[in-house]
Amino acid sequence: MGKHTTARTYQVKAQLTREGHRRLDAVLRMSARLYNAALQERRDAYRMAGVSISKYDQTKQFTLVRGDDPAWAALDVQVGRSALFRVDRAYQAFFRRIKAGDKPGFPRFRSSRRYRSIELTDAGSRSWLTVNGDRAQIRVKGLPTLRLRPHRPLPAGQPQAVRITRKARGVYVDLVYGHDDPPTSGALPANPIGIDMGVAKRVSLSDGQTVAGVEIDRRRLRRLQRRVSRAKRGSNGRGRKVAALAREWQRVADAERGKAHQLTAALVQQYDFFAVEDLQIPNMTRSAAGTPEEPGQNVAAKSGLNRSILAQSWGRVLSQLEYKAASAGVPLVRVNPAYTSQGCAACGVVDGESRDGQSFRCGHCGYAADADVNAAINILRRGLDAAFGPAGSMPARAAGCQQPRPLGPVRA
Repeated sequence: MGKHTTARTYQVKAQLTREGHRRLDAVLRMSARLYNAALQERRDAYRMAGVSISKYDQTKQFTLVRGDDPAWAALDVQVGRSALFRVDRAYQAFFRRIKAGDKPGFPRFRSSRRYRSIELTDAGSRSWLTVNGDRAQIRVKGLPTLRLRPHRPLPAGQPQAVRITRKARGVYVDLVYGHDDPPTSGALPANPIGIDMGVAKRVSLSDGQTVAGVEIDRRRLRRLQRRVSRAKRGSNGRGRKVAALAREWQRVADAERGKAHQLTAALVQQYDFFAVEDLQIPNMTRSAAGTPEEPGQNVAAKSGLNRSILAQSWGRVLSQLEYKAASAGVPLVRVNPAYTSQGCAACGVVDGESRDGQSFRCGHCGYAADADVNAAINILRRGLDAAFGPAGSMPARAAGCQQPRPLGPVRA
């Protein structure tokens, strides 16, 4: 297994002056207008002449615009290109979903209130970031100075990309660096683990450990939502209540992200091989409402399950685990999860009747275990088979019987 490079993102909250906030908001409004103009041009060209306009065509036109518009000339060229590249990504995603057989909506226009970020690529060739001890700052032509206090040391040199985002609780900067991952050894692992993602239990491991599912306390969220609902539309008071609700949702998201980091860091410190499910989360959380002609069934129950799945942030946990494992030189294999919850980890017989809620008892050999732990053992076996062949999966048979080692203070 060879060496490769992954992107590592360092997110830091930025400090701005009052004038800096006003300046950033003005640039975001300009970017929203440019985004909408570029989107309109693409729509018109395709509908009227059947012509597709590329991002390179629009980038050349933008160069001419900067020459005639002092407001854009005062900004680094990457600020405007950020909006044009975003339009292009929206179009590429649209056509990719059509090719996959989906029925996506056409890329939509963005109001200035919903246009909240600027992504600056080609940052590695610039000197936007300066670091002085535990403090840093970003200085980009035309943008306000962004003062940072990173909570962990930043890598040496300039980041590959800088993303500036206005969120409910302030302005945040994502610094994206390339990280050369150490090569994996290719030897049979001494301490492999299989991971089953769930709802009642967020994570179940093939050695018997489990991590409780995330439960969002929705009481405060519901109270804030009621205040928004009672407020008069268009009033300043309603705007303040909407902002308070958004801040609370971001607080919940930040707390969940921190728990996911704790969990994945503890896993990478303890194990030397990971087998995880290759989950198609968008398909799993698709609405069951159906259409007027073919209405769905059990819509309320499916909606509740969708909310529970999304609350566990499976995608975030798996992506964090993937990049942390790569950084540590630990192999990670994604496997097809089909029938892992119905197959017996002891004898291999697949029988849907063997699982009863959170319990598993094989009707063929009598093996009994926690249902999710049983699935995790099957996932581990598939991962070892994929990485090392059938001989590599032998440790998986005993994985559910070994003494679990605590992950540490993780309550994710």
